[in-house]
Amino acid sequence: MTELDRIHAELAQTRLQRQPDDPGLCAAAQQAEARAAQSQRDRQAYESREAQGGTARFAPGDDLKKRFRQLAQKIHPDRASDEADRAWRTQLMSEANRAYRAGDAAALEEVLALWLEGQQGARSWGTSAVPIHANEAPSSATLEVLMTQLAAIRQRIADITAELDRLYGSKLYELFAASRMAARQDRDLLEEMAQRLDLQIARGKAELDALD
Repeated sequence: MTELDRIHAELAQTRLQRQPDDPGLCAAAQQAEARAAQSQRDRQAYESREAQGGTARFAPGDDLKKRFRQLAQKIHPDRASDEADRAWRTQLMSEANRAYRAGDAAALEEVLALWLEGQQGARSWGTSAVPIHANEAPSSATLEVLMTQLAAIRQRIADITAELDRLYGSKLYELFAASRMAARQDRDLLEEMAQRLDLQIARGKAELDALD
């Protein structure tokens, strides 16, 4: 794509040089130059990510490291007393890992708060922080804990929904869906696209040679 955009920019400039007073050719040349420049920047950014192993280097601060280690020592699933406790700790550990990777100290504190609440009697995640007997009305403290957890769960669902909406509306997802559909027809969509690009590049070079 970078090569093709470069050729299109050269073609647009060559046409403009032949008719410098044509406003349409001038606008087309500017657009082609901008597209070629953006394509080059995208390629450089991609190559930079590849050189770093595909992702940006994770470098948490010392304070975040310390908080995470202290929390992990408390909630690690290996310290579980039974299977229910292990499942609960595993959920907490998953949330702690996510917060640590995101560099979110506030989220780590939320996990710690849930752990402390659970130590008072809870052994489930997002359902009931304190055991409630069938004939016993929940206390205000119990309701407050439940409402806090419910609000956190709703926020997580909203965040996930927003991210899915963003992904489903992206060009990358369109390509993914089209590739899956082609695969069901025993076709390699990416190979077909590469062949079309090669053909367009060859045509562009031929046209540029003819203009020169």
